[in-house]
Amino acid sequence: MPLYKPSVVKMHERSDVLGLIKALLQERDAEVRADAARALGDIGDPRAVDALRAPLKDGDDYIRSVAAEALGKIGGARAVAPLCAALKDADSPVRERAALGLGKIADARAGSGELGRAVEPLYAALDDRRDYVRYAAAETLGKIGNARAVNTLCDALQSRRPDVRVAAAEALAKIGDARGAEPLCAALKDVSHFVRKAAAEALGKIGDPKATGALRAARKDENEDVRKEAAAAIKRLGTQDRSGKEGV
Repeated sequence: MPLYKPSVVKMHERSDVLGLIKALLQERDAEVRADAARALGDIGDPRAVDALRAPLKDGDDYIRSVAAEALGKIGGARAVAPLCAALKDADSPVRERAALGLGKIADARAGSGELGRAVEPLYAALDDRRDYVRYAAAETLGKIGNARAVNTLCDALQSRRPDVRVAAAEALAKIGDARGAEPLCAALKDVSHFVRKAAAEALGKIGDPKATGALRAARKDENEDVRKEAAAAIKRLGTQDRSGKEGV
């Protein structure tokens, strides 16, 4: 079964952006509109960005989801604002696609000047009721990686949701900014051993020697995985731990 209906297939093969935009905006058939949006995302022509704003308000959840994904594929500065708006969509898959789309823009470093406006709505998405949306938001904040994102992720280490705290620690590890070291040291005392483990791993990747004391204390953690990760982090920091046994 072909991915697109014949007319859309032909326009896709010809990279007929204007024809696909017309189908996206004027076609009554929801499947055709969704296929047109997907094709525009595959082609990646920036001319389609403005046209994809309208489907983000479509009554069909699936079309909104496909449009958000297409905007992420096309990327660029003009795609940031509509994707930020889509982070508040009523449908969780749309919100996830919007967060992931912003992550793709961050990966490409296209529209990086506009990505700063995404930090606040992504932070709000860390409290989303769906775990996959929360994780996508944290991951994207890690990809944005600017000072505002670092501060936001440090705040997220205080989230009431353990999965958000884990994702925040992982994102801070990807950024590698020393400003994350102090709150990550505090996270070594988190009630969740998953968070403590993620914090220890992040501190090893950030490589701030000031974390050594907290990591040494974490080698006495009640959880074996945390102890192992703390020991590995100390080794990565290049410090010589003379406190005794490995604690694992």
